[in-house]
Amino acid sequence: MSPAQFAALYFETPVPLMRKLEGTAYLGVPSRPQFGYVGYIAFECDQEPVLRDAQQFKSGGHIIGLTDSFVTRFDAFAYSLLHARDTTCLRYIEPGNESSIRWFMHNKKTNKYFFRRGSNDMFPG
Repeated sequence: MSPAQFAALYFETPVPLMRKLEGTAYLGVPSRPQFGYVGYIAFECDQEPVLRDAQQFKSGGHIIGLTDSFVTRFDAFAYSLLHARDTTCLRYIEPGNESSIRWFMHNKKTNKYFFRRGSNDMFPG
């Protein structure tokens, strides 16, 4: 699945407004497609993107582990997340699929955004 297709699943913001969109997404359990996609994306946007199910996202998450995973995947593009004081971290545990969580991170002083959907095992707490 392309980063644009993945973004369209989880954001109401039109994908063409997301600049420098990159990342990867794949079926988490190919033999069980009902579990959905696992993926990471990073992009720039002039206005804060609107998440689908935005009201379900709550502040929290393992910010150090998430930051490391984004820096590992997106290198210098994600360095702004290293300034934890300026970083917002939101998460949403999907009902009926508690092992799957969505994370959304953003440094408030930049126009860079990061999103991940994946297993809860990676970043408890």
